[in-house]
Amino acid sequence: MSDSPDDRTREVLRAHGLPEGLMPAGLSAAEIDADGRFRLSLPKRVEREIAGYRVRYDTRIEGRLQGAAIEGLKGVDAKQGLWFGVAAIREDAGKLAFQVGPVQVRLSKRHFQA
Repeated sequence: MSDSPDDRTREVLRAHGLPEGLMPAGLSAAEIDADGRFRLSLPKRVEREIAGYRVRYDTRIEGRLQGAAIEGLKGVDAKQGLWFGVAAIREDAGKLAFQVGPVQVRLSKRHFQA
């Protein structure tokens, strides 16, 4: 694996069948355990627009990779009207299913290419 936190994170996401651009670039640290638990650090909060949603990445992002899914996600919020935490992301028939607050939103993987 590469020494860069961005490269290391992209490699792990790709190995789990998730798009490389799912997490923002510019990571200052990436800890990824053998059991799939990860802790990513950004020097500052990042916001971007994805398919009509505002997505906010906090300076600390945590979760656990399990197969083609991220469970127990913390540090990522999405907004379309109100801000809601993104609790999980799963690959679902070529799309990504995001558990956002009380609903599930499905988006094309193409929105998250690096």
